[in-house]
Amino acid sequence: MFKLAKKIIDRASFLQAQVVLESNGGRGDGLAFPGAPRPFSAHLYEKLAQILQYKLIEVGLPAPIFLSGIGLNSTCPRCGASTQKNRLTREMFACIKCGYATEARFVGGYNLAKRPQQYAINRVPIYLQKNTDGSCFCFNKILEFSCVVPSDEEKSAILYQLSLMIRSQDDDWYDGKKYAMLCKLRSAENLQDAVRWVKVRKK
Repeated sequence: MFKLAKKIIDRASFLQAQVVLESNGGRGDGLAFPGAPRPFSAHLYEKLAQILQYKLIEVGLPAPIFLSGIGLNSTCPRCGASTQKNRLTREMFACIKCGYATEARFVGGYNLAKRPQQYAINRVPIYLQKNTDGSCFCFNKILEFSCVVPSDEEKSAILYQLSLMIRSQDDDWYDGKKYAMLCKLRSAENLQDAVRWVKVRKK
């Protein structure tokens, strides 16, 4: 693992690049083919991640960021269509929507490299519902997050409650949407930059 970590660090140093890793132990999107060997077990992948976390900092590079692996190997790098039907075979990727085709081994890495930009664009929605007493009910059903603050202007209080929820959540990567949202929030340097506020009326 240390030899592989050194190769990654040397490459990142040469390119002055940010290292990006899957946050679910390299399990990707769970897409598998009969007889296909896994290059790493989840345990070894996590060990590699631990080594990179401190070795990158030692050479003056930022620590790796951890992003969701959901859809990495089945999402089209060109048009964004995500379906397991895009994987014709273990070796071949062909998008059923736009026709883009390439060797499957390139797709996951390319999508992972693009994901930080997508995270910056696609922020996690936090819904704000004003109560009759002036207080505000804040929620996101996918995250199973909710709290009540004195008013919808109390963004710092909402973010604090959200940060507590993030720290208390386990990595349930089987729930794809929830897992992806948690990864977005955890990878953000500033939590406020990872959310968007959506005002809704009380029914």
